[in-house]
Amino acid sequence: MLPSLTLAFTCGLVVGSLIPYFPFSLSLLLFTIAIGLSILEVRQRVAGSDATAGFCCLLLGVIYWIVAVEGFSKVVFVENEQNLLETLTGRIIAPVQQASDRLLMVVKHDGEIAEPGRPRLIRLTWRMPERLLFEGDRVRFRAKLGVPSGTLNPGGFDYATYLERQGIEAVATVTGVDGVEFLESGQASAWWSVWNRIDRWRGSIRLAALQSLSQPALGLFLGIIVGDRGFLDAELRDQFMVTGTVHLLSISGSHLGLVALLVFVSVRAAVLRLPQAWLLAMSRTITATRIAAVATIVPVTAYAFLAGAELATVRSLVMVLTTLLAKWLGYDQRMFHALALAAMVIWLHDPQALYDISFQLSFLSVCAIAAWLSWSFPSEEAEPSHHATALATGMKWSRDVGVMSAAVTLATTPFVAFYFNQVSWLGLVTNIVAVPLMGLLLVPLGLFAGLGPIMSGSTVLPWSSLLQLLIDWFIESIHSCRGYLEGSGTLPPPPSSRCWCFMRVWE
Repeated sequence: MLPSLTLAFTCGLVVGSLIPYFPFSLSLLLFTIAIGLSILEVRQRVAGSDATAGFCCLLLGVIYWIVAVEGFSKVVFVENEQNLLETLTGRIIAPVQQASDRLLMVVKHDGEIAEPGRPRLIRLTWRMPERLLFEGDRVRFRAKLGVPSGTLNPGGFDYATYLERQGIEAVATVTGVDGVEFLESGQASAWWSVWNRIDRWRGSIRLAALQSLSQPALGLFLGIIVGDRGFLDAELRDQFMVTGTVHLLSISGSHLGLVALLVFVSVRAAVLRLPQAWLLAMSRTITATRIAAVATIVPVTAYAFLAGAELATVRSLVMVLTTLLAKWLGYDQRMFHALALAAMVIWLHDPQALYDISFQLSFLSVCAIAAWLSWSFPSEEAEPSHHATALATGMKWSRDVGVMSAAVTLATTPFVAFYFNQVSWLGLVTNIVAVPLMGLLLVPLGLFAGLGPIMSGSTVLPWSSLLQLLIDWFIESIHSCRGYLEGSGTLPPPPSSRCWCFMRVWE
């Protein structure tokens, strides 16, 4: 019942987001739904408790959106009209993003929230930086603060809204060695020392990659391992866009899901290969599936935080961990109950995530992978015999991974078509091969290589020649696929719905 209640709550969030535009029409819609459920209950088509619970969740969604989003008041930052430079001091509260000639950071101002002319969170761009900075460091800079500006194209990416949803109220840019003054390391604070250390690990991997890899492999490696997209070539991005594989350039739900899948299957298979006497003794307290679920938590969580722990990545992590919890509890056939719970947690934290494209695509990807897990590992007894040949096991793996990749691609294609007015016909084929290669080969190998600089302090990636060869081969394969045929088709924007017109008339 949880998935249906989550669906009702989600519909309530949608209705709540549209109430300011269509108050009368949507009020009439809610009244009609209540009457319809009452009629169905009288005719015994639906249980009274189910109808009541569903409608209550619908109303809760409406109320929660109005209270949490529409009713949220904050101090609005007003841009300085005199173009005056201001000196601000604050702490970097997010992993620092690095590009070839700049650093991007989110600085939390030390002043009070209501202090006039002082925004709380500032997105600072430091061009031609003198030194590296990390999360938790305290800095001082002098710059002109500006209000984030959005897109002028209807339906395009709204940068201002994107920053607003992260709580960022102002943007600033500084240039040169004196642009930012370093005040204190994050290691001096007990709380920030942990995040500072993780960000330094990211910096050591980045430095080793810069010393070991060349473009375009460098940009792809940094994008999928530490979440830095500033080194990606524009031409490379275009190639992946045409072939429908652009989602592979950044860390998404499919990356985390595939890493979790690889660790889960590997640990489970290793446990099941233990001597029979050991398995019998362990089965009294724990199963191979539970051991694999617990063992998967650490590497997946470490990957998410090493990748910068961006909002979209953390949401994907929540969904993956909830799926592993379902595996631990033995609810293999109730994966979607676990994902419904994860969606509720995410939406209670941030109702506006409902309209976030990255969340929608990541959620669909994780749902497809969870469905594949439910189908592939329904029970402990379904494990193939230990005497199965390596060829048979490899063929089963190839088949299952191909099915999973196809499911992820088909699930996300309608949303890609809706948002970007483009369907990559070639992507329906290339993703079946590219997604497993990326998630099951390049990402794990890159993570293992990244352990080298972290553990030894080396400035060179281990296996860099192999990484360069494999990534170059992967990119060349994508480029070759693009040359065979036109990889995408352009779709017209969706027409205005008659329902919207009807609601406008009522208003």
